[in-house]
Amino acid sequence: LPLFRVKTAEHDKLQARDGLLAVSFSWIAMSVFGAFPYWMSGCFASPVDALFESCSGFTTTGATLLSALETLPKGLLFWRSLTQWIGGMGVLVLTLALLPKMGTGSIYLLRAESPGPIKTKLVPKIGQSAKILYSIYLLLTAAEILCLRIAGMPWYDSIVHAMSTVATGGFSSRTASLGAYESLAVNVIVVVFMLLSSLNFAMLYFVLVKHTMRLRDNREIQIYFAILA
Repeated sequence: LPLFRVKTAEHDKLQARDGLLAVSFSWIAMSVFGAFPYWMSGCFASPVDALFESCSGFTTTGATLLSALETLPKGLLFWRSLTQWIGGMGVLVLTLALLPKMGTGSIYLLRAESPGPIKTKLVPKIGQSAKILYSIYLLLTAAEILCLRIAGMPWYDSIVHAMSTVATGGFSSRTASLGAYESLAVNVIVVVFMLLSSLNFAMLYFVLVKHTMRLRDNREIQIYFAILA
């Protein structure tokens, strides 16, 4: 029995290491792939600049080399925000949601990708857990798009800014960002969704769906809002 435990522990370590390696290489591959639309658009001086923009998007860093955004193709600006939206939840979490039957090692991929202290399956099936996380992500995105449209923002701008907001990245379709709209309502809506999107989605699931956790009693939430205050 002790030998079995040692072998199991070693196996878990190897699986966790493989999960981290898979995540690392997937991010590198996606960043290189994401640089091609930038480079082919002719808006960047070199492939390195295009790779920088791609890495900034997928990692939701928000740094950019672009200026005068209104003069750029709308498709390119949409791609910028889409890379942030994909990176906000994680490339491999999306893969697990679409291709759930990836073997027992899939739980280690979810743990390596997922931010926050809750790094376990929400339900017994790992693919279903990934789908739940993305359902929350999609719901927040759709809700913000509608709210921004009601506040007077055009549909295209609403979609671009909603994807950036929910990913907590910050790419905009305007050079002046939200300042270009001069709207208090738009600012308030984006602030609310920035706060919601910054929370741990697994925790939101346990609070809103499973009712096994209370938001006001959660230490993570208390510290988070104390820092914001």
